[in-house]
Formats: sequence, structure tokens, C-alpha cells
Amino acid sequence: AEAFDKTQSAGSREKNQLPLNGNVVTVHECLQDCLKSSCIEWSKIELAIANSTSCKLQASLKENESKASECKEVVRSGCTQLIEISRKAFKELSTARVSISSKTAKNAKRRRKRKILSQITEESRTIRSMECELALEVERLSRAKRAKTMFEDYLKLGSCLHIDRPFESVRTHWYDGLHVLLLDNNVDVIFILNDENDVIVETNCYFNDQDGVTMKLLKTFLLGTSDGLHEGSPGGFPIRKSISSIVFARESFREQLIEAFQLLFRIENFAKCIRLLNEVFVCCISRDDDKNVILSVSAEPNEGEMIKISFSFENLLAENWNFTTVPSEVKVEIVSTEEEFHEREKDLTSVTKLMMASSIASDPFLLKRVCDFVMEDKK
Repeated sequence: AEAFDKTQSAGSREKNQLPLNGNVVTVHECLQDCLKSSCIEWSKIELAIANSTSCKLQASLKENESKASECKEVVRSGCTQLIEISRKAFKELSTARVSISSKTAKNAKRRRKRKILSQITEESRTIRSMECELALEVERLSRAKRAKTMFEDYLKLGSCLHIDRPFESVRTHWYDGLHVLLLDNNVDVIFILNDENDVIVETNCYFNDQDGVTMKLLKTFLLGTSDGLHEGSPGGFPIRKSISSIVFARESFREQLIEAFQLLFRIENFAKCIRLLNEVFVCCISRDDDKNVILSVSAEPNEGEMIKISFSFENLLAENWNFTTVPSEVKVEIVSTEEEFHEREKDLTSVTKLMMASSIASDPFLLKRVCDFVMEDKK
């Protein structure tokens, strides 16, 4: 038995250890395996959180329904009592004794009338108060149902999609539409729904932070401009047609929600990658005459040497831009006092193009991996 345990533990250690032969597993493949494992773990955590939240919402929904039924029963009982009091009052007035003097009868009728009117007024106030409470409970119940539906969509989304970020970082709230907060709450994307709250009909953006290369590039992807915020409606800036048309093309709210989340998360992960690059290197954005946007990343990795990597996003400023976060072209330029740096420049350009061609379209840190590879390259 001890020999079997030792054999099993040795086998598990061999499985957990990465082969040292570079021809079998590359660093890039290791990182991809780590990324897939972390995404799966985060998805499990998110599904557990969403399940717990859904249970709490169901309990709240049952409680609100119970309160609403109790309010309806009280209103029904008040109305029944009011009808009974009115019936008795009219019966008493119609069966008053003739022997009572006219003056006494008038006074008695007047007192009974005042008493009945007072009771009717009091019951009316009670009914109006109950109607207001019932309306509030109905509104709370409607909000709870909408929130329950939304979280059920989140659960379905998490079970059928593989996305680049865990669901616990999705921050949404409901006021005048479905709000999705991106990039540390610096961007608020609002999905305006129709009267039935089942189809997205409009999308707007708000930007809290308007400075920096990251925010400028993010606006370029969402709005289709690199010159700052263009003229738009007072309620926000509409998302460019190249993105909104993809969402509006879906028929059901669930399909629109899935498509919108996929597009927004890919753009946000790309912006986070640019923010990480800007913390280490010098980044700047420019444009050419063909409506292409060029992201330049510069650094001085070695003394007497300057390296510049240019990523070109083709047709990004045009209306017919096809959605993608992968650059269409990359170029490496080297300024050095050493000789024969032109050959190294060509080699690095070829390798970076190969890295981009072999990567997946949803890789959020492709640009950072390319820059790290070029800047850490030895002469």
C-alpha cells in the first residue's frame, strides 16, 4: 500500500510539473492553460453568487406577494364593513318611529347622518391609505420580478458563455434602464428598454474620466471618434452604429444582453491592457488619412537604444468598421547606436506579426504580451 501511495503521489507530481523541453510546451501555451483554468474557477464562483442572489430574490418575491394579498384582504374587509354600515343606516332611517316628534326626529336624523358621514370619511381615508400602500407593494413586486429576471439571464449567460472576466466584477443597476459600469466606474453604458422591458431600443454612454490614452482609445472604440466627445444628446452619447447594430439585430432581450455583454467586456479588457502598457511604457494615439488609428508604444529597454511598436487598427474611425480588438498591422522600429539593428528590427516585426496571427480574437492581453516580448528581447 505504501509503495502504491508513493507511486500515485509521484505520478501526480509529474502531471503538475510542466515539461522543461521547450519544443513540447511553450510559455504562451502555459499562460493560455492558466488563463483557461482561472476563467473556469471564476465562472464557478460567479455561478454560486448568482444562485445565492436568485434564492434571496425569490424569498423577497414571496414575502412581497404575501404582503400584497394581506393588503387586498384588508381593503376588501373595509369595503364590506362600509357597505354594511350604510345598509344599517338607511334601514334605521327608514324605520324610525312615527311617535317621535318632528324636531326630535330631525335632530336624531341629523346626529345619525353626521355619525354616518364621519364613519364614511374615516373608512375612505383608510381605504385611500391602503390603496397607496398596495400601489407601493405592487411597484416593489414589479422591481423584484425585473431583478429576478435579470439575474436569471445572468445565470443562463454564465452557463452558456465563456467570457474574459468573472461575473462578480459586473456592476449593474436599474433606474431608467440597465446600467453597465466599465473600467472602474469611469464609463456608464445605459441600455434603454421598450415599455415592456423586453427589448433594447437605445444605448448611451457617460464618461466620468476624459483624460489619458486609455480613455481616449476607449471612446474611439465606443463612439467612433478620436477627437474627444462629439456633439450628442444631453442624456449621453450614443454608441456607434457598428456596435449597436449588432445588438439591435437580435430579436430577444436575452440574446441582445448576451451580445452586448460580449462586445463591452472585450472592449473593457482591451482598455485595461492599454492602461497596463501605459503604466510601464510611453503610449500615444494618432490617426492617418484613411481613418485608421495607430497606437504607438515606446521604451528604452537598453542604454543607447529606443524601440517603438506601432499597432494599426484599420478603418476604426469609419462607419463601416467591423468590430474587432485585434490590430490589423504591427511594426517594430529601433533607433540604436549599434550596427546591424535593421535585421533585428525586421526579425522582431515578423515575430510579432506571427504572434498576432496565431492568437485568439478574444485575447485581452495580446498587445501586452507582444510589447513585453519585444522589450525583453536580447540583442
